[in-house]
Amino acid sequence: TTRFLDWEITARVQEARCAHYEAGPWHADLDLAAAGSGLIVRQREPGDRMQPLGMTGHKKVQDILVDAKMPREDRDLVPIVASTEGIVWLVGCCLDDRAKVGTNTEKVLCLRAERMAGRV
Repeated sequence: TTRFLDWEITARVQEARCAHYEAGPWHADLDLAAAGSGLIVRQREPGDRMQPLGMTGHKKVQDILVDAKMPREDRDLVPIVASTEGIVWLVGCCLDDRAKVGTNTEKVLCLRAERMAGRV
């Protein structure tokens, strides 16, 4: 479990054949091997880009947040889960296509984001 601003991000690893997948913007199921190593939770940085699930090209995180109608003052408060290979999850918005669970996935990294009580 990691805390970032007023968020708590919890991670667990499961065998793909045993994984129970959860749906929703506050859950992410990733291929552990494809996600990469050195996972961190951070704020967006200038020039951040990712390949949203299902897209063939990359898109700026700034543009993803604008398209999601995220208020300007909230954009720096959105947690980003990234590895040494790049962003794997823009919490509440989208997963990176490179880290998606596929037929060859052996281990699933299950992430859950939750706002901590008592915060706005």
